[in-house]
Amino acid sequence: GATGGEGPAWGITVTGCDSDRRAALEKRAVSVIEAEAGGDGRPDLKWLAGELGRRGLTRVLVESGGDLAAAMVKDDLIDRLAWFRSAKLIGGDGRGAVGAFGIDAVAEAPSFVRDSITDAGEDVLETYRRVSLEGRDQRLCSPAVSLIWDGFGRSSPPATPASSFPPASRPPPST
Repeated sequence: GATGGEGPAWGITVTGCDSDRRAALEKRAVSVIEAEAGGDGRPDLKWLAGELGRRGLTRVLVESGGDLAAAMVKDDLIDRLAWFRSAKLIGGDGRGAVGAFGIDAVAEAPSFVRDSITDAGEDVLETYRRVSLEGRDQRLCSPAVSLIWDGFGRSSPPATPASSFPPASRPPPST
């Protein structure tokens, strides 16, 4: 199948997607989920989180670009994150790890509490958990979503012993 036998692969699109592209994915054993469209024409993330929960997923690892990362944070769908940082500065020449939230004051910014900081080869891995506006740990109901942001374009995290990750955010075994 599309995942090398490790489990099912699901593709997400909006209702009424291109039938040729859908058929090509299904030919590769990808189950296509047609999501309700949000106001921007993209899949509605809250609807999608509910649908994945109905399908039995209680944790989802998302490696995303800045726009999807921001949308998930704005929709309050992130409860943990793992943040990889490099010792290289690329400034405005690179892509932002997180897009704009549309906030007017720092007090409106989503808050996270750092759980750990670990050397990851030449990089640093920091893990965080979301806190509510009242300052208490935020415990989301199913599905809980873990978000891995890698702002430097790696396709996977550097080799890091799984024991260095908190239990709720351990990466899947390498293949």
